[in-house]
Order: sequence, then C-alpha cells, then structure tokens
Amino acid sequence: MSNPSVPSVLLPSIKRFLREARRARKTATLTPAEQKLRRSMARAFRAQGAAFLRRWHPVREADPAPDDASVPADVRGWEAALADAQEETYSDFVGPLAEDIAAALASGAAQALGEMSLDVAFDLSNPRAVAYLRNNAADLVTGINSTTRDQLRTVIADGVERGASYGEIAREISGRFDDFASARAELIATTEMGNAYAEGNMIIGRDLRDAGLTMEKSWLTAGDDRVDPVCDQNEGDGWIPIDESFSSGDDRPTAHSGCRCDVELQMSDGSPATGEE
Repeated sequence: MSNPSVPSVLLPSIKRFLREARRARKTATLTPAEQKLRRSMARAFRAQGAAFLRRWHPVREADPAPDDASVPADVRGWEAALADAQEETYSDFVGPLAEDIAAALASGAAQALGEMSLDVAFDLSNPRAVAYLRNNAADLVTGINSTTRDQLRTVIADGVERGASYGEIAREISGRFDDFASARAELIATTEMGNAYAEGNMIIGRDLRDAGLTMEKSWLTAGDDRVDPVCDQNEGDGWIPIDESFSSGDDRPTAHSGCRCDVELQMSDGSPATGEE
C-alpha cells in the first residue's frame, strides 16, 4: 500500500519483507497438511499394490504353464485385477483427499481474510467452496487411477517384450507401487494442497468482487531456484484484475504438478492483502 509517511527508498525492502512473510505463513500452514496427505496417499498406494498383486497372481497361476520361470505369452487378466484393486482401495484415496483438501481450502480463505483484516465469517457452506469440493476428490482419484493403469500397462508390456517371467514382472510392479508411495504421493500432496489453498484465497476475492469491490491478484512463487520458468513469468505479471488470467493461462496457482506457488489479493487502491501496491 502506498504510504506518504514511508520513504520511497524503503518501499522495495518492505514489499520483499511482506512477500517473504506470506511465503512463511503458507509454509507453516501447509507443510503439516502436505505431510499428512502424503502419508495417506503412500498408504493408499501400498494397499492398492498389494490388492492388485493378490488378485493378479491367481489369474497367472491358472494359465497352462504357471511356472514362475516361464515366459508368459500374455498377461491376461491384469486390467480386471487392477480395476478390482482400485475399487477396493477407493476410500483409501478419496477419504483423505476430501478431508485434507477441505481443510486447505478453509486455511486459504482464513489467510485472505486475515491479511485484509476483514471480520467476515467463512465456512465450507460457502457456495463457491461447495462447488469446488463437490466432485474434486472423486475426480482426482479417477485421474490417479488412470495414471496408475497407464504406467502399469507400460511395465507389463515392456516385461512381455523382453521375455520376462511373471515373477519378474510382479516384482517390477511391486517396486513401481513403492515408487508411487514415495514420489507420486508427495507430488499429489504438494499439488492438491496448493490448489485448495489458492482456491480458498480466490473464493474470498471473488466474494468481495461480488460485493462491489474491485479486486486484484498477483502470483507469488516460492522464491527459490526450483521455481518453474512458467511460474516466474506469472509472477512477473504483477497485479492484475481478479478475473484475468496470468501469462500461463491459469486463473490461479497451481500451474503444474508439484507447483508451490501462491496467490495474493488486494483491492485496486492497493489496500489489503500484503499491503503492496
């Protein structure tokens, strides 16, 4: 915010301080939530992998030559086995996603209200929050399962092509689910907590716009050497009207899987959010 009593030479330093303070607040708020969701997703992937191999193994054993050392002419039955395993573990994914995304959404909204010093109540019955949460977790699980299926198809096809045995392929699949429980679980947690937190901020901004205020937003990166060039460019856009898109075409973070960016809000006269112009 412009303030005649503050020497202009100090404004850049104040702005940097305020942006770092916001980054720190987001990290403090979201890091425990991300860790919680990552652990839940890791458990879900491990459970799904075990359920899949339980179902697929008997299918392979029923083939004419069940010798583990034999080269399978085909690996029929794996897609049906995976579909059953994904149905069995659906609640392991959707429950934690729905719960933690709702909490991150509420945290983002509270952050926006606090920064603008607004004594306004927010809860998850807000129509925009309801719309965001309605099918969000279910849609995410559909996408997660689709990615898993595509990756396993590649593993199995590659195994068959090089003449691997059922046992070798099964061990590779087990290892792949271990990878899912590590890298993919972390990626999902970072991305979806970031999405929900930013959406919580945007809900407040849009509600204030609907109340007659002229709202602006800006993109805030994590400010380190891991920032994606696309996000750097979005941050370079500065303050833009709340209904405009950033350079990447995104309405708000996140811009890609694993994106750690945040969105800031202010009224067009430069008053709230981080107090910047």
